[in-house]
Amino acid sequence: MKIAILAGGLGTRLWPLSTEEKPKQFVKFDFLGNKSLLQATFDRTLKLVEKNNIYVLASRANKEKILNQIPISEENVITEPMMRNTLPAIIYGMKKLKDDVLFLPSDHYIQNDDEFVKAVKEGKKHMNDYLVIFGIVPTYASTGYGYIKHKNGIVENFREKPSKELAEQFVKEGYLWNSGMFLFSKKMFEQELKKHQPKMYELYSNEDLDEHYEELDAVSVDFGLLEKSDKIFVIESKLKWSDIGSLDSLVEFSKGSEKIELSSKGNSALTNKLTCFIGVDDLIVVETEEVILVCKKGESQKVKELYKIIKQRN
Repeated sequence: MKIAILAGGLGTRLWPLSTEEKPKQFVKFDFLGNKSLLQATFDRTLKLVEKNNIYVLASRANKEKILNQIPISEENVITEPMMRNTLPAIIYGMKKLKDDVLFLPSDHYIQNDDEFVKAVKEGKKHMNDYLVIFGIVPTYASTGYGYIKHKNGIVENFREKPSKELAEQFVKEGYLWNSGMFLFSKKMFEQELKKHQPKMYELYSNEDLDEHYEELDAVSVDFGLLEKSDKIFVIESKLKWSDIGSLDSLVEFSKGSEKIELSSKGNSALTNKLTCFIGVDDLIVVETEEVILVCKKGESQKVKELYKIIKQRN
């Protein structure tokens, strides 16, 4: 088995802490002991395979950042011809590695690595007959994650980010969070890609995929393959996991700076300065050298929209 760490994110969801120049997988955090999420992911994979079997799949623009952060050879950094989406990236990875591959996001946080290792080993038992994915037992009714309905591991349905009411119903009915980690045998991947994406399979089979890469549909692996296949097996896991997909999720883990609250409660400060709040509740304050961001908790997903406006102005 080889491992491919997907490190192609743009970094807009944690703006202004992360940027296009320094996406969130490269930002170092205090709760990781001043390591980045990429470095933490790499350390975790070493518990499964030798270093020479670990690859990073990313854009050419991020290659140097990767080599500066983790000790792998230049040959183990696979650069896509262009950014498309997760299914083209995985197709490219499978083409280059020619093996069974565990695909892992570079920017997720897992606190209990032993449970992760256990889940992957369990997944290997099923990979010859199914495309294997990993589901997390929900700890609350999140509206920010996708959900998986299954029966004895066989996936019956995927549900994208639901309303609060639906999320509560899904948790009661035993649905799992979709972690975005995938274990694909070469045989099963090619079989299911050919069945459900014949055009993409034809391009995958081409001797020189690089020249035809832009012809691959820019779709996610969930929408383009997994939701179409009836050969999906989910490993249920009690991983202490987060995709750190927003500033709201980040403040749950980060120590933050010193703060004083007067007639206030529930505020968080990600700055290097003493931050004081008077008469305001549930705010997130983020400071970098160039930007100060203030947002209401629960609204931080909108920083992507804000970032687009700022980019247009510049």
